[in-house]
Amino acid sequence: MSEERIQIPVIEGQQLQGGARLVVGTIKAVYLSAISEVPGRDFYSQRGYQRPLTKPRVTRLASDLQRGTVDLPTAVLLNIRQFEEDWLEMNGTCGVLTIPAGTRAHIVDGQHRIAALARLIEEDHDRWSDHSLHFVLMLGADELQEMRQFFVVNSTAKSVRTDLAYDLLRQQAESDPDLMDQLIARAEDWKVKAQALTDRLGRESAIWRDRIRFPGEPKGRTTITSASMVTSLQPVVRISFFGLINTQTQAKILDAYWSAISQTLPSVFDEPAQFAMQKGVGAYVMHGVFEQVFDVVRSRPQPALVDPNSYKEIIGPALCGLADLTDDGEHVQGAEFWRQGPAGAAGKFTSRAGHRVLQARITRQLPSPEIL
Repeated sequence: MSEERIQIPVIEGQQLQGGARLVVGTIKAVYLSAISEVPGRDFYSQRGYQRPLTKPRVTRLASDLQRGTVDLPTAVLLNIRQFEEDWLEMNGTCGVLTIPAGTRAHIVDGQHRIAALARLIEEDHDRWSDHSLHFVLMLGADELQEMRQFFVVNSTAKSVRTDLAYDLLRQQAESDPDLMDQLIARAEDWKVKAQALTDRLGRESAIWRDRIRFPGEPKGRTTITSASMVTSLQPVVRISFFGLINTQTQAKILDAYWSAISQTLPSVFDEPAQFAMQKGVGAYVMHGVFEQVFDVVRSRPQPALVDPNSYKEIIGPALCGLADLTDDGEHVQGAEFWRQGPAGAAGKFTSRAGHRVLQARITRQLPSPEIL
């Protein structure tokens, strides 16, 4: 295929600052796969600029395309360095680009999309060879100009905020069973469940109302972003029995759990901005501890899963006894452990490793489930 001359209808766009011409159009994937070349970065020669291909990303995209669950509506960015003016015949802004046999088009942006299509063409040529992809093509730009455009695309393009991404994912999954099946297959369905639970807590929980900052909301009195809250809930929504309960009841259970914590350490919740409990470290650690507390409550005769007292008698003593030294060597315990800044000790546990250490300290003080 790469030995054939290719003719493509194009529309000419704004000339680049360096003088290279720019055209846009649509090209069959089989042609694009044949002529494209990745200018990979060689740190020894200081040539090229592309990062190595991420094979799992290519595999995942190819699988999604194969199942028909995604489209490729955005254009790839290419450049033909050795361009001759007579290859382009224009009538106003519309025309035809002729690409001679053996010509290479360097991929500035879109290598994973092109690689995924190339894999599909190799596996099922009849189905995928006519699949088309939009392109923006620079004509005659040199490697340095390519590099500049690569930098612009990858340094100024802003990804979707995680909190908004979780919210949009939940909305799509709730109305698209196929998407939910895909998330389950990738063990990512917890994101949808945790987002739905975060929404409930933010609206209905007296503890968390006005404390969770959802996409587009001002900081105000909030203490934690919805994205952090969602991620902290991952171990909770993955509890087998808890996952069988509807979201409304899950929210009531967690509200009871957090009410028990607030009754144990009331000053922490009276001034939430001054303490770490309703911020990232508190949410991650207390949700990490939840499973053992929940199992103890469930193991008791006639468990009251939405009664704060059921959780308070289990988690309360562990939280009251939690102690450490501040950076200044002062002993702090109970509520003062969670105070923000150098006057407290929770700030020493803000990393993921710190979360695990603090979670282990608390769970060691918890009772074990009763065997009936």
